[in-house]
Amino acid sequence: MPPSEKVPSSGNEPTTPSDTPGKKSSHRLLKVIASLITAALAAILGDYAVQGSHSVAGHAVCIVKYLTASSSSYPDSSRWTAYGVTSLTTTSNRSFSVEPARKLLTDEWFGASMAGLGLCDYRVDFDADVSGPLDQRFALALGYGYAVGAHAEAINDVPHGTTVQFDPPFRGLRTVELPDGVNAGGHNAKTYLFVNTNQYHHWALTVTGQNMTVSVDGQRYETVHLNGPVSGGIIFRVWNARLDIRNVRISRLRP
Repeated sequence: MPPSEKVPSSGNEPTTPSDTPGKKSSHRLLKVIASLITAALAAILGDYAVQGSHSVAGHAVCIVKYLTASSSSYPDSSRWTAYGVTSLTTTSNRSFSVEPARKLLTDEWFGASMAGLGLCDYRVDFDADVSGPLDQRFALALGYGYAVGAHAEAINDVPHGTTVQFDPPFRGLRTVELPDGVNAGGHNAKTYLFVNTNQYHHWALTVTGQNMTVSVDGQRYETVHLNGPVSGGIIFRVWNARLDIRNVRISRLRP
């Protein structure tokens, strides 16, 4: 053995950084912190699960969506897409109109939709004004008005989703499932004095899980169950009328 090398004596063994008391304390502290964070997340998710709006795994996803979204936004009017045989006119970045683009006595659908919002729970505010009937001759057969829904989508130009109809001929609001329920009986309108034409009304849709609470001009309609997928978006339907929409605002809600 070369003279320059020394044999470590007992009790004088070389130490590695992981063996130092300071490092051991740091590791123990990190483990404690990790355990506390895990326990806190479990408590939060467990609390959400008790509330019943989403599953535990679903809540975790919803929380991430909530944290990464802006508190509120005004989607540009260009995000709306016409379906069926519809004339969609953008009047500004915050306003647009929709109306039938063909003869009214057809089986085609008229309206516009906006794709999924990327949130589980949210609120949609907007102002709407309906003008109608476009053709008085068909008012008795077709009626006129518009509807709005959430968790909805247009598939092959046909709207699918749970909607609330603004129905001037019946002076009220009613819930209609699209597309199958549009001509079904038993959808009696709930009467409101504000259901009229040629006047803007403010809507607020509060979506939590599969439920949507609706109010118009500060008057609550009711909470309706949404049968469409959470990935669905907002949809408008119009018939024998022109619908003007402005100031659509999306606000995130804590899951």
